[in-house]
Amino acid sequence: MARLSETLAAALPTLTKAVFSQPTEGADAQKVTIRPVQGKSGRLYQAESLRENKAFHRNLDEEGVLGLCERALDGRYRQALIITETGSEQFTLRRDGSYRKTGGAAAVTRPGAAQSHNREKDYILREGEAIPALVDLGVFTKDFKIVRAKYDKFRQINRFVELVAQGVKDEGMRRIRILDFGCGKSYLTFILYYYFAVRRGMDTAIIGYDLKRDVVERCNEIAARYGYDGLRFEVADVTRDALADTDIDMVVTLHACDTATDYALDYAIKRRVKYIFSVPCCQHEVNLSIGRGGELDLLM
Repeated sequence: MARLSETLAAALPTLTKAVFSQPTEGADAQKVTIRPVQGKSGRLYQAESLRENKAFHRNLDEEGVLGLCERALDGRYRQALIITETGSEQFTLRRDGSYRKTGGAAAVTRPGAAQSHNREKDYILREGEAIPALVDLGVFTKDFKIVRAKYDKFRQINRFVELVAQGVKDEGMRRIRILDFGCGKSYLTFILYYYFAVRRGMDTAIIGYDLKRDVVERCNEIAARYGYDGLRFEVADVTRDALADTDIDMVVTLHACDTATDYALDYAIKRRVKYIFSVPCCQHEVNLSIGRGGELDLLM
């Protein structure tokens, strides 16, 4: 075949993912991935460009994504993978600038495959996606492959995202504002931002609160490195400091220490926040109120 543009054009109606990798000197990104997303006016295509381990995103219509392929992708990447609902095709760049098909497979469900097995493979976050937080966490290698010893952690993170996705089902929702209380090192906060801003293409803003200034500074540096403009972190004590007085759609508290969870829930209820994802932590205040020197000492 001569060029990939025609193949991509034919694949767009049922496209699942297109990946352009192994850049030549003429390429302006290490890797480009194109996925369909649902926009306000209908189906769009999100182009994710990876540069120096930072992911940059933009949503394009059909004409825009084909124009991108012709201008910046076709002939500038040695490998191309196009996956549709019916199968996949692998292409390799020839010396003359054309591509030859080197592999392909039909999308076939194996007869007798267990339903639980199929569901287990259908993760929201997938191996091969440019999710820098999973690289920093040690779940993905630098080329976005799952580290074998971290597979359980990968599954747990996907379960967290799945719970959020089940809660926020409104497909017409294009904007979301989130507060994360006691965010700590914030790996799940970064993944939450990735899910809404990148995977769902929403206008996303997240504020993470934590008591530790050094942790907050580091998280802000990481957010800047990832190119996550809508994510910021602030030093705040949720028990006494003034918090964001804006329209908040979601409050997240994952093991916020001591009574911080209670204050976060109080904040959410008073402001009629629509979504609350909370996992309570230790209750030091309750613990300190329990008298010593009795039959419970063994348990304490």
